[in-house]
Amino acid sequence: MFNLNKEAKDKLKELAHNTGISTTNLFFAAELLFFFFSKNFDLSKITIKQNVYSKLALKVYSHLYNYPMFLICAIVLLVSLSLIFIQIPLPKFLKVTDGYANNTSRGFDSAAVFKKCWTIFIYYVHNLWIYLTALLIVMGQLLSFNDLKLLPKFNWLFLIINTLFLIGSFFYVDTPTYYYNKTIDISDYLLLNTKNNYALVKNVSSTHPLFFLVKIHLKEPNKGTVEVYSSEFAEVKYAFDNTKSRVIKPRPVDPGPVPKIDSSKLSKLSMHKKK
Repeated sequence: MFNLNKEAKDKLKELAHNTGISTTNLFFAAELLFFFFSKNFDLSKITIKQNVYSKLALKVYSHLYNYPMFLICAIVLLVSLSLIFIQIPLPKFLKVTDGYANNTSRGFDSAAVFKKCWTIFIYYVHNLWIYLTALLIVMGQLLSFNDLKLLPKFNWLFLIINTLFLIGSFFYVDTPTYYYNKTIDISDYLLLNTKNNYALVKNVSSTHPLFFLVKIHLKEPNKGTVEVYSSEFAEVKYAFDNTKSRVIKPRPVDPGPVPKIDSSKLSKLSMHKKK
């Protein structure tokens, strides 16, 4: 059974990776299919015998996903959003502190409040709702759309929200940004070195670091055109160290004309191998 569960999880992760749809959305899609075709399933094989824990789970579920709880979460989210626009001066002891042994700095920022509240809100509305619903399905509390009537009526809102999340995931695409020959603002990047009107810069991302060789604009020194970029520092540094000898050929915009062959030479061409 353990190997079967592990294999199912691996297949689900592989499907999520290949389709670009998160495992949570795939899980929700499976729940919708179950609700639609539950009459065709032998439910006794998947549901757990009713016990005190299943009733407790239903009670917790009902308290978490009713109108008052959703309203509280929404108000907290809106208050945290307002902190971004209201600049409140923080005491000195709340400022950024450097020098921790694990190479981190710690401080307080009003923008961080909204980011964390937004993350918690998404988990509450999306991830937690889907997995708790799956738990109730296994416990035999939810076996069809009609059983959703056992839950607070406001619960239908979560069903609609997660359906929109699922539909949106089919349109979502995540592709690498194409930087070649694009103009960037050097002040938005970490400047590593400059030489011969070239700059070696790095983005400030720690999860997706990229290095750029930028040709600085003479009229706008804070801007430049990307000529080389890579996640490998050695590649971009090699290009930077050899900026004097760099010869940049224009990138073709089309395949170009097909080369012509003199008709008098066609007779000399042979498709047969030489003996």
